[in-house]
Amino acid sequence: MSEAIAPRLLSREQAAHYVGMSTGLFRDIVEPVVRSVPLDARRRLWDRVALDRWIDSKSEAAAEVHTVNQNPLDALR
Repeated sequence: MSEAIAPRLLSREQAAHYVGMSTGLFRDIVEPVVRSVPLDARRRLWDRVALDRWIDSKSEAAAEVHTVNQNPLDALR
């Protein structure tokens, strides 16, 4: 049996779908901060690992904000 291997490099459409947003939102939010891999003069691909790192950085930032804004009285419960 042959197992399917997920591609590491994704097209813009695949990358947008991978992170859960439209291609327009991907262009506006992700492309300015996650570097693409130039395949040739016209085509760029996004590294799935780099996208995971970007998502992790957003998750860590959200966790820090939640911790900072946590009510100290919650610890008494």
